[in-house]
Amino acid sequence: MACEFIKQNKKFLILMIITVEVITILPTIYGYAATPPGFRFNGMPHLTPGDFHLYLSYFEQAKQGFLVFRDLYTGEEQVPIIFNPFFLIFGLIGKIFNLSNIAIHHLARIVLIPPLTIALFVFFSRTFKEKMHIRLAMLLAAFSSGLGFYAAPFFQNNPDFSAKPMDLWVPEFNIFLTVLRNPLYIAALTLIILTFLAFIKAIEKNQIKWSIAAGLAAFSLFLIHPYHVLTIYAIPLTWIISLIIINKKIDFSHLKHFIVLFFISVTPAIYIVYLTLTDLITHNRYGAVSGAPPVVWVTLISYGFLFFLAIPSGLSFLKKFLKKQTDEIFNGNILSFCLLWIIIGFILVYFPLFMHGRRLTLGLEIPLVVFSTLAMINIQNTNWHRRLKKIIDTGVAFLIFFILFFAPSNIYALISNFQVYANKYYEVVYTPNEIYQALNWLKNNTIMEQDVVLSSLYYGNLIPGIIGRTVYVGHSPETAFFNLKERWLFAFFAQNRSDSAEIQFLKDNRITYIFYTEDLKKIGTWRPENKTYLLKEFKNDGAAIYVVK
Repeated sequence: MACEFIKQNKKFLILMIITVEVITILPTIYGYAATPPGFRFNGMPHLTPGDFHLYLSYFEQAKQGFLVFRDLYTGEEQVPIIFNPFFLIFGLIGKIFNLSNIAIHHLARIVLIPPLTIALFVFFSRTFKEKMHIRLAMLLAAFSSGLGFYAAPFFQNNPDFSAKPMDLWVPEFNIFLTVLRNPLYIAALTLIILTFLAFIKAIEKNQIKWSIAAGLAAFSLFLIHPYHVLTIYAIPLTWIISLIIINKKIDFSHLKHFIVLFFISVTPAIYIVYLTLTDLITHNRYGAVSGAPPVVWVTLISYGFLFFLAIPSGLSFLKKFLKKQTDEIFNGNILSFCLLWIIIGFILVYFPLFMHGRRLTLGLEIPLVVFSTLAMINIQNTNWHRRLKKIIDTGVAFLIFFILFFAPSNIYALISNFQVYANKYYEVVYTPNEIYQALNWLKNNTIMEQDVVLSSLYYGNLIPGIIGRTVYVGHSPETAFFNLKERWLFAFFAQNRSDSAEIQFLKDNRITYIFYTEDLKKIGTWRPENKTYLLKEFKNDGAAIYVVK
Protein backbone atom coordinates (compact mmCIF):
# COMPACT_ATOMS: atom_id res chain seq x y z
CA MET A 1 0.00 0.00 0.00
CA ALA A 2 2.81 2.41 0.90
CA CYS A 3 4.67 1.60 -2.34
CA GLU A 4 1.54 2.21 -4.39
CA PHE A 5 0.91 5.53 -2.66
CA ILE A 6 4.52 6.57 -3.28
CA LYS A 7 4.10 5.77 -6.99
CA GLN A 8 0.94 7.87 -7.11
CA ASN A 9 2.87 10.83 -5.69
CA LYS A 10 6.21 10.28 -7.41
CA LYS A 11 6.12 13.61 -9.27
CA PHE A 12 5.64 15.49 -6.01
CA LEU A 13 8.40 13.49 -4.31
CA ILE A 14 10.83 13.96 -7.21
CA LEU A 15 10.13 17.70 -7.21
CA MET A 16 10.65 17.86 -3.43
CA ILE A 17 13.92 15.89 -3.62
CA ILE A 18 15.35 17.94 -6.50
CA THR A 19 14.36 21.23 -4.84
CA VAL A 20 16.00 20.32 -1.54
CA GLU A 21 19.15 18.95 -3.17
CA VAL A 22 19.62 21.98 -5.43
CA ILE A 23 19.05 24.49 -2.63
CA THR A 24 21.44 22.76 -0.23
CA ILE A 25 24.25 22.16 -2.74
CA LEU A 26 24.32 25.73 -4.09
CA PRO A 27 26.56 27.18 -1.32
CA THR A 28 29.20 24.50 -1.95
CA ILE A 29 29.13 25.08 -5.70
CA TYR A 30 29.53 28.79 -5.05
CA GLY A 31 32.41 28.11 -2.65
CA TYR A 32 34.31 26.14 -5.29
CA ALA A 33 33.56 28.74 -7.97
CA ALA A 34 34.67 31.62 -5.74
CA THR A 35 38.00 30.06 -4.72
CA PRO A 36 40.76 32.61 -5.45
CA PRO A 37 43.96 31.66 -7.33
CA GLY A 38 46.57 30.03 -5.11
CA PHE A 39 44.00 28.65 -2.67
CA ARG A 40 41.83 25.59 -2.25
CA PHE A 41 38.28 25.44 -0.96
CA ASN A 42 38.33 23.26 2.18
CA GLY A 43 34.54 22.96 2.43
CA MET A 44 34.20 24.41 5.92
CA PRO A 45 30.51 25.28 6.42
CA HIS A 46 28.95 28.14 8.37
CA LEU A 47 27.06 25.75 10.69
CA THR A 48 29.22 24.07 13.38
CA PRO A 49 32.39 24.27 11.26
CA GLY A 50 34.47 22.49 13.88
CA ASP A 51 32.65 19.20 13.30
CA PHE A 52 33.17 19.13 9.55
CA HIS A 53 36.69 17.71 9.35
CA LEU A 54 35.96 15.23 12.14
CA TYR A 55 33.62 13.40 9.76
CA LEU A 56 36.08 13.81 6.90
CA SER A 57 38.73 12.13 9.09
CA TYR A 58 36.63 8.95 9.18
CA PHE A 59 36.17 8.98 5.39
CA GLU A 60 39.93 9.45 5.07
CA GLN A 61 40.69 6.49 7.34
CA ALA A 62 38.36 4.28 5.30
CA LYS A 63 40.09 5.43 2.10
CA GLN A 64 43.44 4.51 3.65
CA GLY A 65 42.21 0.95 4.21
CA PHE A 66 41.11 0.98 7.85
CA LEU A 67 37.89 -0.86 8.73
CA VAL A 68 37.90 0.29 12.36
CA PHE A 69 38.81 3.90 13.10
CA ARG A 70 40.85 5.94 15.57
CA ASP A 71 40.19 9.29 17.16
CA LEU A 72 42.76 11.37 15.28
CA TYR A 73 42.15 14.47 17.41
CA THR A 74 43.95 13.27 20.50
CA GLY A 75 47.50 12.02 20.86
CA GLU A 76 47.10 9.39 23.57
CA GLU A 77 48.12 5.85 22.69
CA GLN A 78 45.04 4.02 21.46
CA VAL A 79 43.80 1.05 19.49
CA PRO A 80 41.17 1.38 16.75
CA ILE A 81 37.75 0.85 18.36
CA ILE A 82 35.38 3.06 16.31
CA PHE A 83 33.36 0.88 13.95
CA ASN A 84 30.94 2.95 11.90
CA PRO A 85 29.47 1.39 8.73
CA PHE A 86 28.27 4.78 7.48
CA PHE A 87 31.77 6.25 7.18
CA LEU A 88 33.23 2.91 6.10
CA ILE A 89 30.82 2.42 3.18
CA PHE A 90 31.04 5.95 1.85
CA GLY A 91 34.79 6.08 2.47
CA LEU A 92 35.28 2.92 0.40
CA ILE A 93 33.10 4.39 -2.36
CA GLY A 94 35.37 7.43 -2.27
CA LYS A 95 38.43 5.21 -2.52
CA ILE A 96 37.03 3.28 -5.50
CA PHE A 97 36.15 6.44 -7.43
CA ASN A 98 39.11 8.49 -6.16
CA LEU A 99 36.90 11.17 -4.61
CA SER A 100 38.02 13.89 -2.23
CA ASN A 101 36.64 13.74 1.29
CA ILE A 102 34.52 16.84 0.63
CA ALA A 103 33.06 15.16 -2.47
CA ILE A 104 32.26 12.05 -0.41
CA HIS A 105 30.50 14.22 2.16
CA HIS A 106 28.22 15.80 -0.42
CA LEU A 107 27.74 12.55 -2.35
CA ALA A 108 26.44 11.01 0.88
CA ARG A 109 24.05 13.94 1.33
CA ILE A 110 22.74 13.63 -2.22
CA VAL A 111 22.31 9.86 -1.95
CA LEU A 112 20.54 9.99 1.43
CA ILE A 113 18.09 12.85 0.81
CA PRO A 114 15.71 10.65 -1.27
CA PRO A 115 15.38 7.90 1.41
CA LEU A 116 14.74 10.53 4.08
CA THR A 117 12.12 12.25 1.91
CA ILE A 118 10.34 8.96 1.24
CA ALA A 119 10.48 7.95 4.92
CA LEU A 120 8.92 11.28 5.90
CA PHE A 121 6.27 10.92 3.22
CA VAL A 122 5.34 7.43 4.42
CA PHE A 123 5.18 8.66 8.02
CA PHE A 124 2.85 11.54 7.12
CA SER A 125 0.78 9.35 4.78
CA ARG A 126 0.22 6.99 7.71
CA THR A 127 -0.87 9.97 9.81
CA PHE A 128 -3.12 11.87 7.39
CA LYS A 129 -5.51 10.48 4.81
CA GLU A 130 -5.86 13.45 2.44
CA LYS A 131 -3.16 14.20 -0.11
CA MET A 132 -3.10 17.95 0.56
CA HIS A 133 -2.63 17.40 4.29
CA ILE A 134 0.32 15.09 3.60
CA ARG A 135 1.91 17.60 1.25
CA LEU A 136 1.42 20.41 3.75
CA ALA A 137 3.21 18.32 6.38
CA MET A 138 6.04 17.65 3.91
CA LEU A 139 6.40 21.38 3.21
CA LEU A 140 6.55 22.17 6.92
CA ALA A 141 9.05 19.37 7.58
CA ALA A 142 11.37 20.28 4.72
CA PHE A 143 11.57 24.04 5.17
CA SER A 144 10.33 25.12 8.61
CA SER A 145 12.52 26.79 11.20
CA GLY A 146 11.73 28.87 14.26
CA LEU A 147 11.87 32.51 15.26
CA GLY A 148 15.56 32.54 16.13
CA PHE A 149 16.31 34.92 13.27
CA TYR A 150 14.15 37.59 14.90
CA ALA A 151 15.47 36.83 18.39
CA ALA A 152 19.14 36.88 17.33
CA PRO A 153 19.74 40.63 17.99
CA PHE A 154 18.98 40.07 21.67
CA PHE A 155 21.83 37.52 21.88
CA GLN A 156 24.53 39.55 20.13
CA ASN A 157 26.34 40.43 23.35
CA ASN A 158 26.13 36.92 24.81
CA PRO A 159 29.59 35.32 24.53
CA ASP A 160 28.11 31.84 25.01
CA PHE A 161 27.25 30.76 21.49
CA SER A 162 25.41 27.68 22.76
CA ALA A 163 22.88 29.93 24.53
CA LYS A 164 21.57 31.25 21.22
CA PRO A 165 18.44 29.93 19.44
CA MET A 166 19.17 26.49 18.06
CA ASP A 167 17.42 27.03 14.73
CA LEU A 168 20.31 29.37 13.84
CA TRP A 169 23.15 26.90 14.19
CA VAL A 170 22.37 23.35 15.44
CA PRO A 171 22.27 20.90 12.48
CA GLU A 172 20.16 18.35 14.37
CA PHE A 173 17.51 20.88 15.29
CA ASN A 174 15.42 20.92 12.14
CA ILE A 175 15.31 18.87 8.98
CA PHE A 176 16.47 21.63 6.65
CA LEU A 177 19.63 22.25 8.70
CA THR A 178 20.21 18.50 8.93
CA VAL A 179 20.01 18.11 5.15
CA LEU A 180 22.09 21.24 4.55
CA ARG A 181 24.86 20.20 6.89
CA ASN A 182 25.34 16.54 7.75
CA PRO A 183 24.78 13.26 5.87
CA LEU A 184 25.33 11.23 9.06
CA TYR A 185 22.36 12.98 10.66
CA ILE A 186 20.30 12.39 7.51
CA ALA A 187 20.97 8.66 7.81
CA ALA A 188 20.27 8.70 11.55
CA LEU A 189 16.99 10.60 11.13
CA THR A 190 15.86 8.21 8.41
CA LEU A 191 16.53 5.25 10.71
CA ILE A 192 14.67 6.90 13.60
CA ILE A 193 11.61 7.34 11.37
CA LEU A 194 11.83 3.77 10.07
CA THR A 195 12.19 2.40 13.60
CA PHE A 196 9.11 4.21 14.83
CA LEU A 197 7.06 3.42 11.71
CA ALA A 198 7.85 -0.28 11.97
CA PHE A 199 7.14 -0.38 15.70
CA ILE A 200 3.76 1.35 15.31
CA LYS A 201 2.95 -1.13 12.54
CA ALA A 202 3.94 -4.01 14.82
CA ILE A 203 1.51 -2.81 17.49
CA GLU A 204 -1.30 -2.16 15.01
CA LYS A 205 -0.98 -5.46 13.11
CA ASN A 206 0.47 -7.57 15.94
CA GLN A 207 2.98 -9.02 13.47
CA ILE A 208 6.44 -9.97 14.69
CA LYS A 209 8.04 -9.12 11.33
CA TRP A 210 7.45 -5.43 12.01
CA SER A 211 9.05 -5.46 15.47
CA ILE A 212 12.00 -7.32 13.92
CA ALA A 213 12.21 -4.59 11.27
CA ALA A 214 12.09 -1.94 14.00
CA GLY A 215 14.88 -3.72 15.87
CA LEU A 216 17.08 -3.93 12.78
CA ALA A 217 16.56 -0.23 12.01
CA ALA A 218 17.42 0.69 15.61
CA PHE A 219 20.47 -1.63 15.51
CA SER A 220 21.70 0.20 12.39
CA LEU A 221 21.03 3.56 14.04
CA PHE A 222 23.03 2.69 17.17
CA LEU A 223 25.94 1.50 15.02
CA ILE A 224 26.30 4.85 13.27
CA HIS A 225 24.92 7.34 15.83
CA PRO A 226 24.40 5.84 19.30
CA TYR A 227 23.23 9.03 21.02
CA HIS A 228 19.58 8.12 20.38
CA VAL A 229 19.35 4.96 22.48
CA LEU A 230 17.16 6.69 25.07
CA THR A 231 14.90 8.16 22.39
CA ILE A 232 14.36 4.83 20.66
CA TYR A 233 13.54 2.93 23.84
CA ALA A 234 11.79 5.55 25.99
CA ILE A 235 9.17 6.72 23.49
CA PRO A 236 7.80 3.31 22.38
CA LEU A 237 7.83 2.03 25.96
CA THR A 238 5.95 5.10 27.21
CA TRP A 239 3.47 4.68 24.36
CA ILE A 240 2.79 1.08 25.38
CA ILE A 241 2.29 2.15 29.00
CA SER A 242 -0.16 4.86 27.87
CA LEU A 243 -2.15 2.28 25.89
CA ILE A 244 -2.30 0.07 28.98
CA ILE A 245 -3.63 2.99 31.04
CA ILE A 246 -6.19 4.08 28.43
CA ASN A 247 -7.44 0.56 27.71
CA LYS A 248 -7.24 -0.45 31.38
CA LYS A 249 -5.63 -3.76 30.53
CA ILE A 250 -2.18 -5.15 29.80
CA ASP A 251 -1.73 -6.35 26.23
CA PHE A 252 1.24 -8.70 26.44
CA SER A 253 1.63 -8.70 22.65
CA HIS A 254 2.62 -5.02 22.91
CA LEU A 255 5.29 -5.88 25.45
CA LYS A 256 6.44 -8.73 23.21
CA HIS A 257 7.08 -6.33 20.34
CA PHE A 258 9.05 -3.96 22.56
CA ILE A 259 11.17 -6.84 23.86
CA VAL A 260 11.94 -7.89 20.27
CA LEU A 261 12.91 -4.30 19.40
CA PHE A 262 15.10 -4.08 22.49
CA PHE A 263 17.02 -7.34 22.20
CA ILE A 264 17.69 -7.06 18.47
CA SER A 265 19.07 -3.52 18.78
CA VAL A 266 20.75 -3.35 22.19
CA THR A 267 24.17 -4.87 21.34
CA PRO A 268 25.76 -1.67 19.89
CA ALA A 269 24.41 0.29 22.86
CA ILE A 270 26.03 -2.13 25.31
CA TYR A 271 29.31 -1.85 23.39
CA ILE A 272 29.28 1.96 23.63
CA VAL A 273 28.45 1.85 27.35
CA TYR A 274 31.31 -0.61 27.90
CA LEU A 275 33.78 1.58 26.00
CA THR A 276 32.59 4.69 27.83
CA LEU A 277 33.32 2.99 31.15
CA THR A 278 36.65 1.41 30.18
CA ASP A 279 38.26 3.57 27.48
CA LEU A 280 39.53 7.07 28.28
CA ILE A 281 39.01 8.51 24.82
CA THR A 282 35.50 7.10 24.43
CA HIS A 283 34.63 8.37 27.90
CA ASN A 284 35.78 11.83 26.82
CA ARG A 285 33.55 11.63 23.74
CA TYR A 286 30.35 10.32 25.32
CA GLY A 287 30.78 10.98 29.03
CA ALA A 288 31.86 14.61 28.98
CA VAL A 289 29.39 17.49 28.94
CA SER A 290 29.13 18.48 25.27
CA GLY A 291 25.97 19.72 23.65
CA ALA A 292 23.80 21.07 26.45
CA PRO A 293 20.71 22.88 25.12
CA PRO A 294 19.91 26.52 25.90
CA VAL A 295 17.25 27.44 28.44
CA VAL A 296 13.76 26.14 27.69
CA TRP A 297 12.24 29.42 26.50
CA VAL A 298 15.02 29.83 23.94
CA THR A 299 14.29 26.35 22.63
CA LEU A 300 10.60 27.22 22.29
CA ILE A 301 11.54 30.34 20.32
CA SER A 302 13.78 28.12 18.21
CA TYR A 303 10.77 25.99 17.23
CA GLY A 304 8.60 29.07 16.79
CA PHE A 305 5.18 28.60 15.23
CA LEU A 306 5.64 24.84 14.94
CA PHE A 307 5.53 24.67 18.72
CA PHE A 308 2.85 27.32 19.22
CA LEU A 309 0.51 25.65 16.71
CA ALA A 310 1.22 22.15 17.99
CA ILE A 311 0.19 22.91 21.59
CA PRO A 312 -3.55 23.59 21.07
CA SER A 313 -4.01 20.78 18.55
CA GLY A 314 -2.03 18.41 20.78
CA LEU A 315 -4.16 19.24 23.80
CA SER A 316 -7.34 18.87 21.74
CA PHE A 317 -6.24 15.44 20.54
CA LEU A 318 -5.25 14.40 24.07
CA LYS A 319 -8.76 15.21 25.30
CA LYS A 320 -10.28 13.03 22.57
CA PHE A 321 -7.71 10.28 23.11
CA LEU A 322 -8.48 10.04 26.81
CA LYS A 323 -12.18 9.71 25.94
CA LYS A 324 -11.34 7.11 23.24
CA GLN A 325 -12.87 9.31 20.57
CA THR A 326 -11.57 8.65 17.06
CA ASP A 327 -11.43 10.67 13.87
CA GLU A 328 -11.64 8.85 10.55
CA ILE A 329 -9.33 11.23 8.68
CA PHE A 330 -6.39 10.85 11.10
CA ASN A 331 -4.48 7.87 12.47
CA GLY A 332 -5.03 8.03 16.23
CA ASN A 333 -2.21 5.59 16.97
CA ILE A 334 0.39 7.75 15.25
CA LEU A 335 -1.05 10.92 16.78
CA SER A 336 -0.84 9.45 20.28
CA PHE A 337 2.70 8.26 19.51
CA CYS A 338 3.64 11.74 18.24
CA LEU A 339 2.20 13.41 21.33
CA LEU A 340 4.40 11.24 23.54
CA TRP A 341 7.33 11.83 21.18
CA ILE A 342 7.03 15.56 21.92
CA ILE A 343 6.67 15.11 25.69
CA ILE A 344 9.36 12.46 26.18
CA GLY A 345 11.60 14.11 23.59
CA PHE A 346 11.66 17.41 25.48
CA ILE A 347 12.24 15.61 28.79
CA LEU A 348 15.24 13.76 27.32
CA VAL A 349 16.70 16.94 25.80
CA TYR A 350 16.74 18.52 29.27
CA PHE A 351 17.37 15.34 31.27
CA PRO A 352 20.06 16.43 33.79
CA LEU A 353 22.12 13.23 33.67
CA PHE A 354 22.47 13.23 29.88
CA MET A 355 25.38 15.26 28.53
CA HIS A 356 24.33 15.68 24.89
CA GLY A 357 20.83 17.16 24.98
CA ARG A 358 21.17 19.13 21.74
CA ARG A 359 21.76 15.94 19.81
CA LEU A 360 18.42 14.56 20.96
CA THR A 361 16.57 17.32 19.13
CA LEU A 362 17.14 15.29 15.95
CA GLY A 363 13.69 14.27 14.74
CA LEU A 364 11.77 16.17 17.41
CA GLU A 365 10.53 18.54 14.73
CA ILE A 366 8.50 15.71 13.12
CA PRO A 367 5.76 15.33 15.78
CA LEU A 368 5.58 19.12 16.02
CA VAL A 369 4.97 19.21 12.26
CA VAL A 370 2.20 16.61 12.67
CA PHE A 371 0.29 18.67 15.23
CA SER A 372 1.02 21.97 13.47
CA THR A 373 -0.48 20.47 10.31
CA LEU A 374 -3.46 19.36 12.36
CA ALA A 375 -3.83 22.91 13.69
CA MET A 376 -3.73 24.36 10.17
CA ILE A 377 -6.39 21.88 9.05
CA ASN A 378 -8.58 22.97 11.95
CA ILE A 379 -8.02 26.64 11.07
CA GLN A 380 -8.97 25.93 7.48
CA ASN A 381 -12.31 24.53 8.65
CA THR A 382 -13.28 27.62 10.68
CA ASN A 383 -15.93 30.11 9.60
CA TRP A 384 -13.54 33.07 9.84
CA HIS A 385 -11.14 31.35 7.44
CA ARG A 386 -13.98 30.81 4.95
CA ARG A 387 -14.87 34.49 5.20
CA LEU A 388 -11.22 35.47 4.80
CA LYS A 389 -10.98 33.44 1.57
CA LYS A 390 -13.58 35.74 0.04
CA ILE A 391 -11.39 38.78 0.72
CA ILE A 392 -7.84 37.62 -0.03
CA ASP A 393 -6.02 34.77 -1.73
CA THR A 394 -5.28 32.64 1.34
CA GLY A 395 -2.77 30.52 -0.59
CA VAL A 396 -0.60 33.55 -1.34
CA ALA A 397 -1.12 34.84 2.20
CA PHE A 398 0.04 31.50 3.61
CA LEU A 399 3.14 31.53 1.40
CA ILE A 400 4.08 35.02 2.58
CA PHE A 401 3.40 34.09 6.20
CA PHE A 402 5.47 30.91 5.80
CA ILE A 403 8.47 32.78 4.39
CA LEU A 404 8.29 35.47 7.07
CA PHE A 405 7.60 33.34 10.14
CA PHE A 406 8.41 29.68 9.38
CA ALA A 407 11.47 29.81 7.15
CA PRO A 408 13.58 32.90 8.06
CA SER A 409 16.21 31.09 10.14
CA ASN A 410 16.75 28.53 7.38
CA ILE A 411 17.08 31.32 4.82
CA TYR A 412 19.59 32.98 7.16
CA ALA A 413 21.60 29.74 7.47
CA LEU A 414 21.70 29.36 3.70
CA ILE A 415 22.69 32.97 3.04
CA SER A 416 25.34 32.85 5.79
CA ASN A 417 27.22 30.18 3.85
CA PHE A 418 27.28 32.41 0.77
CA GLN A 419 28.47 35.34 2.88
CA VAL A 420 31.30 33.30 4.39
CA TYR A 421 32.37 31.95 1.00
CA ALA A 422 32.21 35.43 -0.56
CA ASN A 423 35.25 36.45 1.52
CA LYS A 424 37.82 35.14 -0.93
CA TYR A 425 40.78 35.42 1.41
CA TYR A 426 39.12 34.00 4.49
CA GLU A 427 41.62 31.28 5.37
CA VAL A 428 39.11 29.35 7.47
CA VAL A 429 37.40 28.47 4.17
CA TYR A 430 40.16 28.91 1.57
CA THR A 431 43.47 27.24 2.41
CA PRO A 432 46.68 28.31 0.60
CA ASN A 433 48.17 25.80 -1.83
CA GLU A 434 51.43 25.95 0.14
CA ILE A 435 49.63 24.53 3.17
CA TYR A 436 48.28 21.65 1.09
CA GLN A 437 51.78 20.96 -0.23
CA ALA A 438 53.05 20.78 3.34
CA LEU A 439 50.15 18.56 4.39
CA ASN A 440 50.80 16.19 1.49
CA TRP A 441 54.44 15.91 2.56
CA LEU A 442 53.27 15.15 6.09
CA LYS A 443 50.88 12.47 4.84
CA ASN A 444 53.54 10.79 2.70
CA ASN A 445 56.24 10.80 5.38
CA THR A 446 54.38 9.93 8.58
CA ILE A 447 52.43 6.97 9.96
CA MET A 448 48.97 7.41 11.46
CA GLU A 449 49.47 4.79 14.16
CA GLN A 450 52.86 6.12 15.32
CA ASP A 451 53.14 9.85 14.75
CA VAL A 452 51.46 12.74 16.57
CA VAL A 453 51.54 16.23 15.04
CA LEU A 454 51.71 19.42 17.09
CA SER A 455 50.12 22.34 15.26
CA SER A 456 47.92 25.36 15.88
CA LEU A 457 44.33 24.71 16.93
CA TYR A 458 43.09 25.68 13.49
CA TYR A 459 45.31 23.25 11.60
CA GLY A 460 44.80 20.70 14.34
CA ASN A 461 41.18 20.71 13.24
CA LEU A 462 42.00 20.32 9.54
CA ILE A 463 44.87 17.82 9.52
CA PRO A 464 42.87 14.67 10.44
CA GLY A 465 40.17 15.43 7.86
CA ILE A 466 42.55 16.27 5.02
CA ILE A 467 45.38 13.74 5.43
CA GLY A 468 44.23 11.38 8.19
CA ARG A 469 47.02 12.02 10.68
CA THR A 470 46.85 12.26 14.47
CA VAL A 471 47.20 15.65 16.15
CA TYR A 472 48.00 16.63 19.72
CA VAL A 473 44.97 18.91 20.02
CA GLY A 474 42.17 19.74 17.60
CA HIS A 475 38.39 19.47 17.68
CA SER A 476 37.48 20.02 21.33
CA PRO A 477 34.86 17.25 21.87
CA GLU A 478 37.24 14.67 20.40
CA THR A 479 40.43 15.83 22.16
CA ALA A 480 40.88 14.25 25.57
CA PHE A 481 41.56 16.94 28.22
CA PHE A 482 41.07 19.64 25.60
CA ASN A 483 41.09 22.64 27.98
CA LEU A 484 44.35 21.51 29.55
CA LYS A 485 45.99 20.78 26.20
CA GLU A 486 44.89 24.11 24.80
CA ARG A 487 46.63 25.90 27.67
CA TRP A 488 49.76 23.78 27.23
CA LEU A 489 49.79 24.50 23.50
CA PHE A 490 49.82 28.26 24.03
CA ALA A 491 52.26 28.00 26.93
CA PHE A 492 54.70 25.95 24.82
CA PHE A 493 54.84 28.46 21.95
CA ALA A 494 54.60 31.58 24.12
CA GLN A 495 58.19 31.54 25.34
CA ASN A 496 61.43 29.58 25.34
CA ARG A 497 62.23 27.14 28.10
CA SER A 498 65.13 24.79 28.61
CA ASP A 499 65.59 22.19 25.90
CA SER A 500 65.18 19.42 28.45
CA ALA A 501 61.80 20.77 29.60
CA GLU A 502 60.53 21.16 26.03
CA ILE A 503 61.79 17.72 25.02
CA GLN A 504 60.05 16.20 28.04
CA PHE A 505 56.77 17.89 27.06
CA LEU A 506 57.01 16.53 23.52
CA LYS A 507 57.96 13.07 24.75
CA ASP A 508 55.19 12.92 27.37
CA ASN A 509 52.62 13.75 24.71
CA ARG A 510 54.06 11.41 22.05
CA ILE A 511 54.62 14.35 19.69
CA THR A 512 56.91 13.45 16.79
CA TYR A 513 56.31 16.31 14.33
CA ILE A 514 55.68 20.05 14.58
CA PHE A 515 53.63 21.68 11.82
CA TYR A 516 54.84 25.26 12.19
CA THR A 517 52.77 28.05 10.65
CA GLU A 518 52.41 31.80 10.97
CA ASP A 519 49.62 31.54 13.57
CA LEU A 520 51.97 29.67 15.93
CA LYS A 521 54.64 32.32 15.43
CA LYS A 522 52.19 35.00 16.57
CA ILE A 523 51.65 33.29 19.93
CA GLY A 524 55.02 34.25 21.38
CA THR A 525 58.81 34.14 21.15
CA TRP A 526 59.36 30.39 20.64
CA ARG A 527 61.09 29.63 17.30
CA PRO A 528 61.81 26.14 15.95
CA GLU A 529 64.96 27.09 14.04
CA ASN A 530 66.71 27.73 17.35
CA LYS A 531 66.03 24.24 18.74
CA THR A 532 68.77 21.62 18.49
CA TYR A 533 66.32 18.79 19.24
CA LEU A 534 64.35 19.54 16.05
CA LEU A 535 65.26 18.70 12.45
CA LYS A 536 63.65 20.67 9.64
CA GLU A 537 62.28 18.23 7.04
CA PHE A 538 60.13 20.52 4.89
CA LYS A 539 59.65 24.24 4.32
CA ASN A 540 57.75 26.49 1.93
CA ASP A 541 56.09 29.89 2.18
CA GLY A 542 53.13 28.47 4.10
CA ALA A 543 54.56 26.05 6.64
CA ALA A 544 57.65 24.37 8.02
CA ILE A 545 57.67 20.79 9.29
CA TYR A 546 60.09 19.69 11.98
CA VAL A 547 60.70 16.18 13.24
CA VAL A 548 61.55 15.65 16.89
CA LYS A 549 64.94 13.92 17.01
